[in-house]
Amino acid sequence: MFVIGIPLVYLEVCLGQFSGTSSLFVWRLCPLFKGIGWGATIVSGMISIYYIAILAWTMPYLINSFYPTLPWSTCRNWWNTDHCIDRNPSNVTGLNSTMTTFSANVTTPLVSDAIHNLEKWNTTDSFLQKMLTVEGKGRKTATEEFWEYGVLHKSAGLEDMGVLQPHLVGCLFASWLLVFLCLVKGVKSVGKVVYVTALLPYILLTILLVRGLLLPGAIDGILFYVYPDFTKLANFNVWVEAGIQVFISLGTSFGPLITMASFNDFNNNCFRASVAVCLADALSSFFNGFVVFSVVGFIAKEANVTVTEVASQGPGVVLIAYPEAVSLLPVPQLWAVLFFLMLLLLGLDTQFGLVENVLTSIIDAFPRQLSRHRTLVTAGITSAFFLLGLPMTMNGGIYIYQLIDWFATSFWVWLAAFLECLVIGWIYGVGRFCQDVELMLGRQPGTLMKFSWCISTPLIVLGLVRTNP
Repeated sequence: MFVIGIPLVYLEVCLGQFSGTSSLFVWRLCPLFKGIGWGATIVSGMISIYYIAILAWTMPYLINSFYPTLPWSTCRNWWNTDHCIDRNPSNVTGLNSTMTTFSANVTTPLVSDAIHNLEKWNTTDSFLQKMLTVEGKGRKTATEEFWEYGVLHKSAGLEDMGVLQPHLVGCLFASWLLVFLCLVKGVKSVGKVVYVTALLPYILLTILLVRGLLLPGAIDGILFYVYPDFTKLANFNVWVEAGIQVFISLGTSFGPLITMASFNDFNNNCFRASVAVCLADALSSFFNGFVVFSVVGFIAKEANVTVTEVASQGPGVVLIAYPEAVSLLPVPQLWAVLFFLMLLLLGLDTQFGLVENVLTSIIDAFPRQLSRHRTLVTAGITSAFFLLGLPMTMNGGIYIYQLIDWFATSFWVWLAAFLECLVIGWIYGVGRFCQDVELMLGRQPGTLMKFSWCISTPLIVLGLVRTNP
């Protein structure tokens, strides 16, 4: 955050505020490298197309949160398979009545043993412990099956893309409609919407944190979260992952920071704003960790396993483990609505910046023709992105999402950051750039910031990209 995050954020905000133009044209200051702007716009568009799938996947959870019984808390749904683990004791009685018929169709010793011991299961051992231990391999919880079969209708692999899923198509359309309504009036409407999308999640997170801290086992999860293991710092991959997290979290190298800063007043104190944004981002991430790990500790307590075993589940905490923990709480519908509403708002908040960067760049490219028709341009872009995102609503859509997420955008983050520092520090010239900043702020950036732009930040970024697995 301090050695590459703040310097890059300050650099991009200064560029946008001084030029008053989008990320597509700000690099006219060095025509040989104007491709940085094109790359940032293209990558922003790519991320917009696949990132919004998270919103589309969140909507089924939010809608189903209003049901009297959360559908991911039981195995009695049409999408559930014979290998579903049901933690609800009331369902065990019903399953016992069909045990003989079910056993006749079972050939694997794992499932046969599980059925044989079904009547001995209690709430703890019958669900979470089976999920996290060797005995549970090959089986899925009700929450996992809701995610894979109820929401995604997931296929076996990328070679089997399947067909469009109507419910996901509808959720994707609704997500893009929300984005369109928020962006149609330009940055002024975005500013008003952000008061809700940026502030309400903090209220919801605080409510969830208070509830999480009252759960049994929450303190174990918190201690696991805050107690450091300094030996991990010897693993260079930890630093690579930290760098990726900072870039993604702050939105550097994609263009949104430059574009949003272009709407600032020319004499706005962009240094103070940059530091405030970075610190708020870091503190927010730290705060969010307490919300997640209080629930992770609760899951570990219920499963009678260590927190490490639960935490190793990775991304599944968001749409598998966390919904399962919510279903164990009193009045689960309330906590489910709060949690998935928070995810939806946070996703929209990120999507605004990405799409606004593309919109502003296109309008800046053709100002005479398009500046008066922002509504039509916004409708056209969101409609095009909706159509391009339809493949992710197919049975194999999750695999496309992972491919784009893993391979299509990560390398650009490092490359763009290195080129930005190279252009400003050595080609345009850090001295000339600092004079531009002095025109805005009345003073030049400090020596430490100049050193970061010219030496330390590009070298660190170059080292990270060369060792990135």
